[in-house]
Amino acid sequence: MARLGMDADTVESIGRELGASANSIERVVREIDGLVAAIPGQWLGPSVTRYITTWQTSLRQQTAACGHAVAGLSRTALTNAANQREVSGRLDGAPAVPQAGGPTWPGLNPGDPVPPPAPGLPNGTSSQGFTVGPPTQPTFSYDEDFDWNSKEPSWQDYVNAAKWKAKLEGGRALRADLDDATAAYARYWENSGEPLRIDFAEAYAEDSTIRSGVDAEVTRARLAAQELIGKGGREFSMQGAPSAGNSQEENWLKTLGAFNQWSDATVSVKGDQVTMVVTVHAEDRYNFNRGMADVHTGAPDSDNGRFQELGWAKSFMTSGELTRTVTWSLGDPAPPVTESGPEAWNPGREDRAPSVPEDRDGPRNDRDTGRARVL
Repeated sequence: MARLGMDADTVESIGRELGASANSIERVVREIDGLVAAIPGQWLGPSVTRYITTWQTSLRQQTAACGHAVAGLSRTALTNAANQREVSGRLDGAPAVPQAGGPTWPGLNPGDPVPPPAPGLPNGTSSQGFTVGPPTQPTFSYDEDFDWNSKEPSWQDYVNAAKWKAKLEGGRALRADLDDATAAYARYWENSGEPLRIDFAEAYAEDSTIRSGVDAEVTRARLAAQELIGKGGREFSMQGAPSAGNSQEENWLKTLGAFNQWSDATVSVKGDQVTMVVTVHAEDRYNFNRGMADVHTGAPDSDNGRFQELGWAKSFMTSGELTRTVTWSLGDPAPPVTESGPEAWNPGREDRAPSVPEDRDGPRNDRDTGRARVL
């Protein structure tokens, strides 16, 4: 007789390692984005266009798809490990609803009811990069190039700090369009490391690249929901694999830049009407990257990273989300997934680049509110 069962701890550990591998693939994609974006102005002629297009179309998509597939393997392993613990708990006489202080379901608080499996659709079922099951916070890793409070200041550091703080106040007074960027840079100087919540709905409204990415994520969620409904689902929750998000407008380049994006959704079918409530999440770390520079000003990231080394400023996490409700009738064709929109000058590395081509197009600004992020 075939043996059935699972070592949930081992499977969960494997799932987390797969998630870390998926994050590494995404970081590689972003690093290549930054390298390719630095080529214009350094290499001229028709061949450079073909060179860049080769990466930005087929090669980038294939590499990103590999990361998404590995992330899906991670989520399936984690979900099945959680399911095994729930089943084992019930066989041992444990209640279906976690009690305070007792075992919890990933993404839920103690005491919250465990979502039941979808009718005819077990947790772990996948489609279009989405997996049926309760929402789970993905785990991302971020680099830190400047160790906090690791250096001693010189007199020049005090001069430079005064200069950058003056730029911050100038940005607040004269650039109302950079309100989110100056708020983020001010948080850096607070030196607390406290997370910053951003208004992702505002970012969606103001930045066409963010909007295109969110719209594409919602469309993918609808495609997944339709396929899962076709497999028998009528009431279920699902979560999408993490992907890379980008921004375009200066305010959001300096506030959020390139970031990690993922979504979760609940789907309900009543008669022939489908209702999907989908939440798109954004997360990143606000910090500075050694060897990088601000595209708008050319100011080296090391200028601001130095303040963290001196213990005067501190990087922090940024996050936000927005929720959309989508309804349609069974049998309605889903819209195509599109990710169009203005091309970011340096996609994947927010407003930072290894070098700044002198002949580049794009706004110039002598007020760098600083900020960066690592991926």
